Amino acid sequence: MAEVYVFGGLLRDLALYGGANFSSDVDIVVVPHEGAAIEAIAKKFQFKKNKFGGYRLASSRWLFDVWEFDKTWAFVEDHVQPKSRRSLNETTFFNWDAVFYDLRSNQIVCAEHYFDQLANLSLDINLEHNPNTMGMFMRALRFIEQDHARTEPRLTKFIADVFDSEANSSILLYHAEHSKAAFLSAERLQGLRAKAQSWEGQTCYNWRKQTQLEMFAID
Repeated sequence: MAEVYVFGGLLRDLALYGGANFSSDVDIVVVPHEGAAIEAIAKKFQFKKNKFGGYRLASSRWLFDVWEFDKTWAFVEDHVQPKSRRSLNETTFFNWDAVFYDLRSNQIVCAEHYFDQLANLSLDINLEHNPNTMGMFMRALRFIEQDHARTEPRLTKFIADVFDSEANSSILLYHAEHSKAAFLSAERLQGLRAKAQSWEGQTCYNWRKQTQLEMFAID
């Protein structure tokens, strides 16, 4: 009936922490063998449509976002050409999300150095085009705060540019309205803004507050 890919966040968090800590939505991408099959199933079971043309399903534990491969936002907007199943990994804003599991072939599909980047906590932009700049900015801050991510220059500049264009009050308002769980205080946000302003082009930029031991460490 369809090729089915489990995409992005679930696999990322399984690699970082194991399944117990995963609390986000599960993204499912399908390649139907019959063009109208997904719409027919969605209509039969009254799935709710999401804003990007896919469907949202709820289980007792997780929410699932399901959409057709060809309707992936970056394909529809012509930012990425869907040449093969691997093209799906070119559509994510973050490199950490560029991974999927192919249920039929029982394969994890990702770039050669994907798991090295996770192990090194090296977070970068994969595809800068996106429909929600503030949303990506907030996700970057969440990765920094909760996952201790260190950012590569392209992403660090993106974060610094958003800080230049947005006041702390508007960032905190967005955080309050869109975050499932609070992770950012006004004091910490100001600290992150100061770190962005002090960035001098370093790779793997560390946003964490240094401990006293780290400050006195000898290379």
